[in-house]
Amino acid sequence: MHGPGPAGSPLIIRPLSMHQLFKLVLGQKDLSRAGDLFSLEDSEIEDSLTEALEQIKIISSSSDYQTNNNDQAVVEICITRITTAIRETESIEKHAKALVGLWDSCLEHNLRPSGKDEDTPHAKIASDIMSCILQNYNRPPVMALAIPIAVKFLHRGNKELCRNMSNYLSLAAITKADLLADHTEVIVKSILQGAAQMGPRS
Repeated sequence: MHGPGPAGSPLIIRPLSMHQLFKLVLGQKDLSRAGDLFSLEDSEIEDSLTEALEQIKIISSSSDYQTNNNDQAVVEICITRITTAIRETESIEKHAKALVGLWDSCLEHNLRPSGKDEDTPHAKIASDIMSCILQNYNRPPVMALAIPIAVKFLHRGNKELCRNMSNYLSLAAITKADLLADHTEVIVKSILQGAAQMGPRS
């Protein structure tokens, strides 16, 4: 953990390292062991979640991620385990920065569904972590990080993501309207575009 350096040097303190199983699964992208993460107690892995999210961001930003089914499956399982642990340990404020950082990185990639209406790999990541972040609409520190990123998803061409995002932002507006004040124009425009796409009811 830590120890004295040479005489006269300051104490060197190293951060807690990621849980060994997370290190194995994410470091080696080992799909065969990913399911074992669910055998661990939430409290066992809670200290590892920020580092795991940062590692997932690296994996999902790689040039071949969109065509690598193994990596996508590993990321999907790890995100499910991480978001579950965050909810169960109520540690969203501790890990919000890393979670929102991963969410934000999805905006650098294609989010539009394919011809079969299938979500792209990065749209799946965005969708999977959206509720974990935005269900905390009553926690101002989390919303202060999340809302500037959330509004960017409203005009990225994914109707399902946009609809769900709008629902969460509506809840956020009820409890902390001032956080949305700077983004009103973008939100209203998104709502109007959604109504136009749906067309008149017969």
